[in-house]
Amino acid sequence: MSNNAVASAFGAVQQAPEDPLFGLMAAYRADKDPKKVDLGIGAYRDNNAVPWILPVVKKVRYTQSATKFAATLFPY
Repeated sequence: MSNNAVASAFGAVQQAPEDPLFGLMAAYRADKDPKKVDLGIGAYRDNNAVPWILPVVKKVRYTQSATKFAATLFPY
């Protein structure tokens, strides 16, 4: 199958709206603050590639540690 045949198969498909995550990533790259945190991926690490747990998550773990709800959210 040629490239023209592949292109014509998708010619009638409308382009989807831009994913908001791309805007978030662009804003992160443009931000010059040395304390910025990239929240785009969901796996957060510091400059040494060590997992970084958001402070609010640490707080919830601490305050909710004895509940069944917390065990569901934080099985580790």
